[in-house]
Order: sequence, then C-alpha cells, then structure tokens
Amino acid sequence: MSISDDNGFVNVDRISWDNYNEANDLIACAEKYKEERGYYPERICADSIYMTLGNKKFCADHAIRLSGRPRKKQIESEVQTPEQQELFKSDMRKRSVIEGRIGTSKRKYGLDRIMTKLMETSRTVISMAFFVMNAEKILRLLRLLFALFLSMYFAMLCMCELWRRQAPLWAT
Repeated sequence: MSISDDNGFVNVDRISWDNYNEANDLIACAEKYKEERGYYPERICADSIYMTLGNKKFCADHAIRLSGRPRKKQIESEVQTPEQQELFKSDMRKRSVIEGRIGTSKRKYGLDRIMTKLMETSRTVISMAFFVMNAEKILRLLRLLFALFLSMYFAMLCMCELWRRQAPLWAT
C-alpha cells in the first residue's frame, strides 16, 4: 500500500498484494500530482527504499527536493551545512505525519483487523477507512468554521446591544 498526505488529507496511491518494489511508485505519484495541480511538488519526504538513483535523478531534473534517510548501501560522503541539517529535520517531521496516519488508521479505523476474503473487498475496506479519516478531517474543519462564525455572531450581538444602551451625547 502506498499513501500520501496532502494538506492533512490522505490519498491512497496504490494497493497491491503483489511482490513489488515500492520505489517504482515515486515517479508515478509525482506525475499524478503534476497532472492534478499543474506543477510538481516542492518536496517529497520518503522512506529510505525510495532513495534510488533513478528517483534521485527524476527529482533533480524536476526541481523536487527528495528528502529521506539514505539507503544502507549508500555512504554519504558530503558534509551537510547546519541549514541543510535543519531542512532535513523539518522534512523528517513531515514524514512522521505519514507514519502517524498509518498508525492511526490501524488503531482507530481498523486497518489492522481486515478479515475480508476477496481482494476487491479488502481494497474497499482500506479505501473506506481512509475516506472516513478524510471525512472526519472535513467535519473538524467545518466545526471550527461554525464555532468561529458563532463567536463572531455573538460578539456582534453584544456590541450592538452595548451600542443601543448608550445614551446619546445630546440627552444629558
């Protein structure tokens, strides 16, 4: 399973039961992102399996910052500046959000207890779990917006009431 996080919403990029190397999904996901939005992402925070030479070359050619720990086979010989290290740390914090989404989907939405027998049914259950996850995010945003409008409404009511109660200056 390959998922991505876009502004707090989870997209399921690929669900497969075949033995495949996930590193091949990165280019397809970046192209899909460009097709949807018209531009490539600024950065991709990925696991070490995605740090192949082909993916690095693709990202360098398209001005995408591919951030992640290097593969164990590769030895980093270049020294990073403190700015690069801070950028890497911030990218890793963003990547931990994805890991958290996977953990939440297992713990709260039951992805660790899928017991369906057919592949299509399992895909449906997985997709529905992430759909509910995104729907709850939308509901949280709507609840926040409603609370904001409600507080503004009551603040305006109080201000209007205070304005009406004030005696005019010429009445004294």
